[in-house]
Amino acid sequence: MDVLSLPPFPPSLPAKSAGPPPRCGLHFSPREARLFRDLTVLAVILGLLFALGTALEAVPQPAPVRRPLDFKVVRERFLSLYNYMSEEEVYRLLGPERSTRIWEPEFDSTDDVVVAHPDRYPDPHHWGRWADPDDEDRWVAVFFAGGRAYEILKKGF
Repeated sequence: MDVLSLPPFPPSLPAKSAGPPPRCGLHFSPREARLFRDLTVLAVILGLLFALGTALEAVPQPAPVRRPLDFKVVRERFLSLYNYMSEEEVYRLLGPERSTRIWEPEFDSTDDVVVAHPDRYPDPHHWGRWADPDDEDRWVAVFFAGGRAYEILKKGF
């Protein structure tokens, strides 16, 4: 018998495997998909909290409001003042201004000198005044120009 004389048979079918079909690409089980989703949401929330914290640090916080010092303390600290002291140092030493209606001719004479010689006193310039609330005749005044103390006056002690 010849092989060519045999009747043709259809080719055999591929064998089926007993396991799940082979996967192509990424396929997750429902549990893996939930875990991936939850981790992604957690990462987004942490990123937003970090960004919010950074933004809050950039917002300037208001300085605490300081109450004026008792005038006895101002009087004691007056001896520590000197010309060309920075404005911040004076306010740190004497505290915030406490002025009632303080007006003296010395202020006018200093203001006249500033007007006559603007090259000696840089802008901005102003007076800082600390007065005893119990006695208007006791006060300390400091003339500031360009952030420095140029004239220091006192009365009543």
